[in-house]
Amino acid sequence: MKLPIVVAVAAMLSACTAEPPGPSALAVADPFAPIPAVAAVPVMAGTVDHRPVDPRPWADVNERVAPGGAE
Repeated sequence: MKLPIVVAVAAMLSACTAEPPGPSALAVADPFAPIPAVAAVPVMAGTVDHRPVDPRPWADVNERVAPGGAE
């Protein structure tokens, strides 16, 4: 019969141990809180065109990647 009383008292005391919310939790309720500006960014900003292109002449490509002083 004493066990239910001890459990009830423990449950009531455990509810009192939580800390109250800090100022960061209350900032949402502040109607005068500063709102950061949001800039509109175009959806296609920073994209690169990846369309197929004609191949370059193989001689030009080989000269560009060849090690120097081969001759």
